[in-house]
Amino acid sequence: MRAALEAVAPDDFVVAHSFGATMLLQILAEGVRVAPRWVTLLAMPDWSPEGWNVADYAFTGPEPTQNISLHHCRDDEVVEFAHLALNARRLPRAARHAHDSGGHQFTGLAPEIAHDLMGVPPR
Repeated sequence: MRAALEAVAPDDFVVAHSFGATMLLQILAEGVRVAPRWVTLLAMPDWSPEGWNVADYAFTGPEPTQNISLHHCRDDEVVEFAHLALNARRLPRAARHAHDSGGHQFTGLAPEIAHDLMGVPPR
């Protein structure tokens, strides 16, 4: 993932889902030579003691400099919706998007997520 990130241009968008979002966040926090300005994280688990309590994956910062957008569905059957608030606490600059339905795979939400990507960049 680190090598792929170094190949993107600053104006590229990067989207990661679930565990991939966790890994992307960790790499961005470490810093990469070239990184995108905008990152969208879908259904990202929180691995802290308040979440799934797996220290090896828990995000401890620093908050990446990229504009981050967090998306989570209330009916996610894999990563509980409460993880959105836990992640938002660790990433206070991130834009938060709560979806009523779509499950863990964001079924039917591609247009809405694409709008977020192509619309006004996340704060």
